[in-house]
Parts: sequence; C-alpha cells; structure tokens
Amino acid sequence: MGGLSKKAHILEKTIKENNKPALLVDAGALLFDRPRLSPGTEQQAQINATGIVEAYNAMHYDAVAVSGQELAAGLSFLLALKEKSQFTWLSANLVRKSTNQPLFASSLIKKIGNLKVGITALTSPEEPGILTQSDDAMIMAWEQTLPAVIKQLAGSADMIILLSSLPAHLNTDITKLHPEIHIIVQAEQRSANMPPQLQNKTLICQTAKQGKYLGLLQFSWSKSKVWGDDKNTMIIDKSREIDQLVWQIKGYKSRGEPEVVYKDDRSHLEIYHNLVRQKEALVKEVNTLKSVMEQERARGTAAGSFTNDFIELDAGLPNHPKVHAIIQQTKERINSLGRRQSSIAPQRALEPLPSLSAPSDTAAAGGSLFAGWMACAGCHAENVNGWQGNGHAHAYQSLVSSEQQFNLNCLPCHVTDKGADGTDHLLDLSADLKAVGCEACHGAGRRHADDPGKWQVVAKPTADTCTRCHTQERDNTFDYASAVSRIACARTEIVAN
Repeated sequence: MGGLSKKAHILEKTIKENNKPALLVDAGALLFDRPRLSPGTEQQAQINATGIVEAYNAMHYDAVAVSGQELAAGLSFLLALKEKSQFTWLSANLVRKSTNQPLFASSLIKKIGNLKVGITALTSPEEPGILTQSDDAMIMAWEQTLPAVIKQLAGSADMIILLSSLPAHLNTDITKLHPEIHIIVQAEQRSANMPPQLQNKTLICQTAKQGKYLGLLQFSWSKSKVWGDDKNTMIIDKSREIDQLVWQIKGYKSRGEPEVVYKDDRSHLEIYHNLVRQKEALVKEVNTLKSVMEQERARGTAAGSFTNDFIELDAGLPNHPKVHAIIQQTKERINSLGRRQSSIAPQRALEPLPSLSAPSDTAAAGGSLFAGWMACAGCHAENVNGWQGNGHAHAYQSLVSSEQQFNLNCLPCHVTDKGADGTDHLLDLSADLKAVGCEACHGAGRRHADDPGKWQVVAKPTADTCTRCHTQERDNTFDYASAVSRIACARTEIVAN
C-alpha cells in the first residue's frame, strides 16, 4: 500500500504538467494480494482494502475492474465497499445467479475532453468456495455477456476500453472476436510491465502488479478509430535527434564562424557541414510528418497514435500529503486491531509441548515444534553469532520501528514461525521467535534440540523456502545462489553441553 502516495504524487504532477484530460482506470486485483485470505487475517485485510479505496477516491479514479481476487473477503464485503467508492466498480460477467443481472455496473461512458470513452470489465474466475449459495452470484463466461455490452458501447462511444483480469491468451482471443475494442488493460497475475502491443486491431497493455509502477499511456485518437503507425512517436524521436545535432553544431560555432575557424582544416569543416545537413533533413522530415498528421485529422482518416511510459514508484519520490495521511491512518487501524487481537489471543508459546517421543510430523493442539534461536545457541554458538549480524535477526525489529508489528500481512516474513496453519498466533510468539531465526531456514527444531541423533533438520534451505518471502514483488533483485552463499552458517563442530 505504501506506493499509493507516490502514485498519487506522480499522477497529480503529470496531469498538471500535461494540461490534458486524463482517464484513471485499474484492471483489478487491487484490494488483496491473493485470491484467498489466510485464517486470522480477514479483519486486517478488510481494513487495508478500505484504505486502498479511500486512497483511490482521493486520486479521483474513474473505474476499477472487479477481478476474482477482489472477492477474497467475500461478496458482501465488496458490495459494502462499493457504497464507499467514489469511482465505478465494473464487471460485465459477475451476475446474480437467480436473474443473470449484473451485480456491478457492466459498462461506463466517460467524457474525456471531446472524446466519449466506453469502459467495461471482465472478472476472472474466483477461488473455489469464495462465492457461497447465499451470495446468489456467479461469474459467467465472457462469451455469454461481453458481446451485448460491446454492441451497446460501439453505438455510443468513440473509443472502447476493456479492463480484464482474464489470462493473457483469452484477452488475445477477445481481440479476434471483438475488433471494436480499442484498448485492453489487463491484470494477468504472472506478468510484469508489458509495453502496449497491437493484437489484431486492439492495443493490449499491462502494468506490473503490486503497485511498484505507474503505467502512463498517452494517445491521440481520431474518427478513423484505428491504431496506425505512430507518427507522433516518430516526431518525438526525430526531435530528440535534432536537439543533439543542434548541441553539436553549437559546439563548433562556440569558437567562431566555422567557415573561418576551420578554413585550413577541411576534415572538421566537412563534419560541421554534415551536421548541418543532417539537422536540416530531420527538420524537413518532422515538418512533413506534422503536415501529414494535420491533413489526416482534417479528413478524419488519421490513425490513432500513442506513447507509453512505466514510472517506478521508488522510495525517493515525494508523498502526496492527503493519500499519505490515509495510508498512515490505515496502518494505525491495522496495528491497533492487531494489538487488541494479541491481548485476547491464546498464549500458545507458553503452553506445554506435546510428547517428543511421538513420531508425528505435527505438534498436538496447543503445542509448538519451534524451539527458538536461543535453543540453537547451546550447540551452535558460532552459527548463532554469525546469524545475529545479518538482517534476518533484526527482521521483527524493523516492523517495530515502523509500528507494524501487529500487522498480520507483514508478520509471516519477519518471524520464525511462518503461520502455515493460520497467522493469528503470530501476534503472541515468544521473544526468541520474533526474528527470522534458524528454524525459518532449517525447519522446526524442537525435536532436534531434544534428540539431535533421531531428529534431523534441513542442512541447506531450498530456493522455495527463501522465495516464500523474497518474492518478485517484494524483492525483485533476490538471487538465491548469492544470498545463500552470503548468509550461510559456518561449518562448526557441535559443542556438547
């Protein structure tokens, strides 16, 4: 959620500087980062989702697609959240099961300058079991609902945009059957930033998920309603070349009139003349392109053109004050809820352990198979000392510093017990589990500590173990081989007590 205030700043700045009408849309997978919420995280996830909607309201978004992932907290929650949204939630295929009527707006027409833009959306299939019988809802196949919506929009809109969380190959299929769609903004979950690609007559584009980038598509549209060669981009590129040539020509002229300065240096004088000729030729090309574009616009035959940019929302960007305040308030609500949940949660870490003689791989109810890093120090002192010098040992403290130590969305990657069977107990871990300790990499070690000969731990963590937290979204520079080499435990003899 932290990138939203950066996004808001860039949006406000860009719209102001361009002084052109803007349309803000999102293809979905906005509210939750997974299609099903982990047990115990539901309330905190709902607070976070509400904060996202408040931020989108403040940014004056126009439309957001309902993806299957939006249903992670249940349909009733999303319908209640819709009432708080100042933008339009769109879905052409999420309908009442009893009537086949849309639960959300199936389409929207926005006036952007002199352009009437029709927007619709398709919802991807939900996680099995998320929609219940009492919801009286279902997600229909796009083939059943989209054609009628597109036909309606085609009769009244100058441009049609589809927001889709369907897989990329289905979006390509849609372009073949519905050339009336001019832009598809997709939220395909496994894709990164994708520059606009012309599929048949439709421009398909996508910005990477998890809010690390802002996708900015600027276009010029005309009565022809088709994309063509991008003369505008060609003009921009050639204008940059002209600027470079002008700079080089000025360099030659800085010493005086070149015809005089280089009269005895024919090679330099020829270079100067070539620069001048290149500049004049490019200026002529740019003027011709502009003239052709003007003529095409006048005849109504101009093809649409576009430019695209992905702006990284890095930490150094300024925050938008209003949206930043919303984010901070949301974090405070989440932490406050977690603090209350912690005060009433069972103190599992203090309960007696199950019998360690049982061969079961899981602890009995109320017990724990995690021993904590201090139990490891008795035999592996040198390894523990080395671990205390890396970031894993201070992972929980980083949450404390940002006042997020009660945020169940953050905790699993900052403590030893990852909450595989639910996360609510992570609020009440013992002190020696409040870090990414030895057992986070080597496996639960309570039995190993009791009987090392009988119960072995994992010697070297696998890539899968690391990438549970070091995901592409959270750590796009993570390299397993170098990371393991950098933090590997020293090979030491076990010290017997």
